Amino acid sequence: MNEYHVVTVSVSSILTLQLKKYKIMTRNELKNLWFSIPKQVSKKEIKVIVVDTNGGFYKITTDVVGYYSSSSHYVGENVLENVLNRIKVNDGVNDLSEYELIIK
Repeated sequence: MNEYHVVTVSVSSILTLQLKKYKIMTRNELKNLWFSIPKQVSKKEIKVIVVDTNGGFYKITTDVVGYYSSSSHYVGENVLENVLNRIKVNDGVNDLSEYELIIK
């Protein structure tokens, strides 16, 4: 066990000496302590599709509890039409109809 001592001296009418012991934690102990801290459960879900009609690309961002994903796609011309067609097609995996659509 690695321990070290911290000595603090306070000057007042009476000279006092305080001795405190602190334990030096290992990397695994610190990691276990960090992951044992309760996580914020009430996270706001973000599901957004941002379409840049001038640049010809769109970006899909998904930020939900336990999962984050962000992907950019360059289409060129007809980017808005391409995104709307992709929203209509529900392949069972990516249901983009629940996403907020932002057009720039």
